Amino acid sequence: MKTEIVRPNAAAIIEFDDGSKPKLSGYLWEDESHGSELSSKQNKITLPSEKGKHIIEIPAEWAKGEASYTFVVEVQ
Repeated sequence: MKTEIVRPNAAAIIEFDDGSKPKLSGYLWEDESHGSELSSKQNKITLPSEKGKHIIEIPAEWAKGEASYTFVVEVQ
């Protein structure tokens, strides 16, 4: 998985090609399960402030289903 380099407390903006706006939340992965919840508002998730690599999980819920997306950031 490609690591994205970000600033501390950067915002990840989550958008879908079909224009849908599911309910989103964000979590840091810790010890192979999701741990701390990240601050989120509409389609923006605030990324960690601590330097280093972090695995981020974004669960998304639509009226007719749900999905989970994962990516890696490195805070510098």
